[in-house]
Amino acid sequence: FVNGTIEHKLLVESDLFGPHTAVTVENFFYEGEVDGGGLIREHRQRDVIFKAWKRLGMRDDDIGVLSDADETPTRDFLRAVQICDIPQLRVEEQDCHSPKLVVSSMVFEGSPECMTVTRKWMHPDFMLGKCIEGVGDDRYKLSARQRKREFAWRADKFSAKFNYSGWPKENELYPLWNPADFRRDTGGFSIMFEDVDYLPFRMGHTGFHFHNYFETTQQLRTKYMTYGHPVQTADEMAI
Repeated sequence: FVNGTIEHKLLVESDLFGPHTAVTVENFFYEGEVDGGGLIREHRQRDVIFKAWKRLGMRDDDIGVLSDADETPTRDFLRAVQICDIPQLRVEEQDCHSPKLVVSSMVFEGSPECMTVTRKWMHPDFMLGKCIEGVGDDRYKLSARQRKREFAWRADKFSAKFNYSGWPKENELYPLWNPADFRRDTGGFSIMFEDVDYLPFRMGHTGFHFHNYFETTQQLRTKYMTYGHPVQTADEMAI
């Protein structure tokens, strides 16, 4: 979606997301070495999104949706988030302990004809601005020393999985969530609208994951050789 291209124009000016929704495109690249491998490179990219949310005026009662390009909630789930009274999205009651709404996505591998029935993908993720780093109250922001490394997720003792054992109990809110926390940390609620007998655990879906949609196998290999956490031998592996 490079500025000046027809793809950029369609995304930004076509009212794809409704006539009153402004669309902003941020370009990011970083080819330097990263401390922590490819996933940190991805979190650096998501950090650009967080900064754009703040710059564009995101508030405590707004809802952030963090997803990859091949992930999307269902229309029904998105409408439910917009109009229903969901406990995790009540601003006054949310203390940021477990603020995520996690989508249970049906996975299609390479084609809409190839639905995987033994796999679920637990993204995208939704969260109130109140709990998002850069939008919520900075008094509850974790320091660099309280994280694994720069741009990384929180140290164990500041996570829901370990019951926030290192966080002062007198604080009104639990720590704000940075992009790495938002994407990978536990501390949320998965919502499945359906109860189906052909999937493990009878889990229905509230989203879709369109994985590896490429026209040629060479494009697929190029993806794995060049994306955020590359596989150096992707050009030699069997498909």
